[in-house]
Amino acid sequence: MLSQTQKYAKPSFVLVILMAALWHFWALPYSPLPWFDETFFASITHSFINGSGFHLAVCPLQSNGEPVLLYGPIYFLLTGLITKTLGFGLFSFRLANLLGAIVSIFLFSRIIKKLGWRSTTLYLMTILLAFDVIFVQNAHSGRMDLVALAFFLGAINLHLTGHSSIKQQFIALLGTLAVLTTLRIAILVLPFFALVFFTNIKNKQYQQAATLLLTSMLLYAIWIGIGFGSLSNFLAAYTQSHSSSFTGHTLTSSFLGGNFSIPFHQYPMIALGLMSIALLFKQHYQQQKFWLILLPIPFFYLLVKDTGAYSALVVPFWYLIIGMAFEKQAKANTSCLNRLTAFGAIALLLGVNGGVFLLKSATIATTVPQRNNKQLTAWVSKHLPAQSRVVGDDRYYYAVINNHSDFQYIQRVQSNEARAHYHKEEFQPNYLFISSQTTPDIIEAYKQHFVFGDTFTYTPITQQNMVTRLIQKIPMQIHTSLEGTLIQVTPKKILESN
Repeated sequence: MLSQTQKYAKPSFVLVILMAALWHFWALPYSPLPWFDETFFASITHSFINGSGFHLAVCPLQSNGEPVLLYGPIYFLLTGLITKTLGFGLFSFRLANLLGAIVSIFLFSRIIKKLGWRSTTLYLMTILLAFDVIFVQNAHSGRMDLVALAFFLGAINLHLTGHSSIKQQFIALLGTLAVLTTLRIAILVLPFFALVFFTNIKNKQYQQAATLLLTSMLLYAIWIGIGFGSLSNFLAAYTQSHSSSFTGHTLTSSFLGGNFSIPFHQYPMIALGLMSIALLFKQHYQQQKFWLILLPIPFFYLLVKDTGAYSALVVPFWYLIIGMAFEKQAKANTSCLNRLTAFGAIALLLGVNGGVFLLKSATIATTVPQRNNKQLTAWVSKHLPAQSRVVGDDRYYYAVINNHSDFQYIQRVQSNEARAHYHKEEFQPNYLFISSQTTPDIIEAYKQHFVFGDTFTYTPITQQNMVTRLIQKIPMQIHTSLEGTLIQVTPKKILESN
């Protein structure tokens, strides 16, 4: 019976992962609705592929018209390549981070294999990661976190294969590419580099240690020279208050400093992870592989101000720690009750991740017409003249841009009055495109500076079924519709001068 189970384990695992990947590619254009972070980065990519550098066209008020260099160039080079090849749009822009998620899952399984764990542990931990709530959410987000994670996991995977100088160069390259994708992941990469560096020193592999250090420093110094011109300019961008007009604080103070913001659905994973650390610590604290897995966890929670989405960077390490403890229990000569308890704990995590995944999948599948950006784009093409200037909600960004018009945010940054005045004087929009999320005070501020004219309402088909009715009863707002109102406007100053 056991041999039969093992016979079908690998095909079943491959089938589950393959079906999950196909679901992701299908659902990518439907979930989530276009949102702030995504359209922020998409705007920079759009400027880049059109020869305007890393310009934030969607909100020049936030960047003071300066190029956005704070994240590094790699993500925009990748999204630029993809959108230039496939055409700029919602699916093509989100594709880079989804591919980063897929590569991360593959590398995660390779790391487990190189740790010498059983196939059962590999399958269970990989499925846990592939269906993790935050990981799946981030994979569709249009952010760059999982691209950076893929580079980082690639460096760890390479480190586990050997310690030659040429491998140190590639470890340095992959780690630096991760940091050049988003500086936030430096919180994880630098401790890893330090661990590898001092391990080389301890083993008297001085050439390898020097190669790792010098290669990473040289690569990042090249970016500082190209992007900022000097080290002082680079440091000023992160430490001077004018570097972030959106938050009103320095970028360093805005993003550094743990806040222990943990989504409730991560509680079971973290509780089991902490128990796993307690189980492993006494026996494994002297092993480098234990610290390789453990270090990212405390560094993340102590140094990153998380909003929830960023923890996608650290969840693989929670599952590796849990996997290490699960493997230890499986190999130890423990009682049947202990082994059943270990499997029960993993089953609980699978239930949480799988349950939320199924609920979200059902939500997406039953609200596709409301989420369909292609239908919105077709509607916009009938009501919005090309070369128009539009101020609106994030969710209408792609539809407006793909109709050869310009778009800026209606709800960021500064006060409503200051923003409306800026748009009247500088951008001079022809239309506002508002949603149910656009608050009355924002609309009122724009009425002070613009005369409202013809109004067009986009109302997608709304499906009513058991899932949509359930969503309506959940005591939290879940946005599933691109419904909105396009309003023709004329700046009052221009109108009065005529």
